[in-house]
Amino acid sequence: MENDLNITFTFSFANGSRKIFPIVLDKSDLSLRAKKSADLPLWVILNSTSARIALGCGPAQYCPVAVNIAGIVEEFKDFVSHEKRG
Repeated sequence: MENDLNITFTFSFANGSRKIFPIVLDKSDLSLRAKKSADLPLWVILNSTSARIALGCGPAQYCPVAVNIAGIVEEFKDFVSHEKRG
């Protein structure tokens, strides 16, 4: 769309593999235009009442930031957080 800002993050690994994540933002307010998965991991659920109140969410709601990054986080769940450089 004309009002979209497209950013692509590419992660390249020592074994030659790559992971590519296209990110689309609305230019007017920089909100994320993301496809929401119906199969969200449990860690995106807001367990804190104060967090739900602060975000204006009802009970059993999801953290909006966690929902937006869940797909990317899940892609890296089997990776270590660092690589040894030689």
